[in-house]
Amino acid sequence: MKPDNFEKKSVRKANNNKYNKRIVSLIALSAVVVSTCAVTKNISADNKEKSSNVSVELNVEKLERDKVKIELENFTPVIKSLQLSLKIDGNAKFREDSIKWLVESYADESSSDLKTHVKMGNDKKSMEIFIVSSEPLVKNGGTIEICEINVEKDSVGKSAYSIEANVNAEGESYSYVINDTNRQVSGIDMANLSEEKLTINSLPVISLKNSPATADGSIIVSKGDTFDAKSYIEVNDEEDGEISVDEVTVTGKVDTKKVGTYSIKYSVNDSEGDEVTLVQTVMVEEVNANNATPPTITINNNGQGDGKLVVTEGKVGNLLDLITAVDYLGRTINVNIEGNYDLNVAGEYKITLVATDRLGNESRKDIVLTVEKAPVVPDQPDQPDQPTQPDQPTQPDQPEQPGQPDAPSDGNTGDDESNQDSNKPGIPDGSGSANNNENNGTNNSTDNNGTNNNTTSNNITNTDSEKKNELPKTGQGVFYGVIVAIAAAIIGSGIYLVTKKKKK
Repeated sequence: MKPDNFEKKSVRKANNNKYNKRIVSLIALSAVVVSTCAVTKNISADNKEKSSNVSVELNVEKLERDKVKIELENFTPVIKSLQLSLKIDGNAKFREDSIKWLVESYADESSSDLKTHVKMGNDKKSMEIFIVSSEPLVKNGGTIEICEINVEKDSVGKSAYSIEANVNAEGESYSYVINDTNRQVSGIDMANLSEEKLTINSLPVISLKNSPATADGSIIVSKGDTFDAKSYIEVNDEEDGEISVDEVTVTGKVDTKKVGTYSIKYSVNDSEGDEVTLVQTVMVEEVNANNATPPTITINNNGQGDGKLVVTEGKVGNLLDLITAVDYLGRTINVNIEGNYDLNVAGEYKITLVATDRLGNESRKDIVLTVEKAPVVPDQPDQPDQPTQPDQPTQPDQPEQPGQPDAPSDGNTGDDESNQDSNKPGIPDGSGSANNNENNGTNNSTDNNGTNNNTTSNNITNTDSEKKNELPKTGQGVFYGVIVAIAAAIIGSGIYLVTKKKKK
């Protein structure tokens, strides 16, 4: 083959290999893309299915500016244990030390073993709730109350937030145990269905100004006067301070040309977007100012006289609680106090009470305010100590029992018996034959005693002989053991020498 043709075929083969590699790479890339799309589609479908099929419905209710209540709603299973995983979305975090448990079980208080625990995340924006009981958890109309807990801002700025289901390390949002079957159910299909955002925020306060134009909580307007609704109110907010009345919306109309009672509504939002409203009554009346009497001021002075007011230091928070004033129609109006005084310091203070109605009629009353020193409450005496119990007398020791006397030896016993017999008086007998018989009996007795003593001695000798015969047996066992050990050593050495020789 020519070199040129060989070179061309080599180049063509190399190109074909490169082309094949590109085809394979393209096919692999296509497979990856298709797989990714399929997985993404499945995940999307799963998430959509989970959001549309919520098994556990979480409800979060705002109780106060920084306090919420957590509960489960529309919950049908009867359960005896529960685990929830929650998190905060937004500029807020949980306060671990503020939790107040509301959950209860149907067990008697004396036998209830209900246990609760909360585990906070490091950033305090997530928490896991654990509830365990041997009896079913209390459920009212499908609602299980869990707890109340305070929240606080996580950083400076608006505090809008929501409490949502979280997924813990085990991949679960909730887990509970059914009471009847002890079957455990867990999942991630728990959600807070409310889309309302919560805030750590105090609502603004709309209030009527301290004005002669207000009486009994109503705005009083003379027939034919111009009515400016915003001039009668003021708005304050804990976070925003004073809010301009220009931010207030007024709905409702007042016709000052027609005597009657009207209702208007004030509405305002603070910087957090929280709204507050005030429904206010407006009265349009026709009164001849020349016929209106000045206000009447009344003091609740406990019979001290018209110009005196007596209080005890530290007992009254607001002096105006003891003073009232009414206008020409008997409606309560505001009272102002002129002069300096201190309700927490004993002494006498001269002050002036001033009340003015909407027509400009004014009443003034000078009084002496007496602040009496609070009586000293004696300390409670110390309770006497409880007497101590007397010591119990100790029990006397039991006397030792006397020891048993030693048994007499055989030899001494014989001697004693002989002595006792020899000391006994003999019975006199008049015949010699009788004496012979007695002597013979004595000899027989002596012979018998001799025989008995010999028998005892023989018994002792035999016992010692048996012991002496048994002692050598131990030596024989050791001897035979040594012989066996030596024989085993010789046989082992022979086997070792034979084996070594064969190897050579």
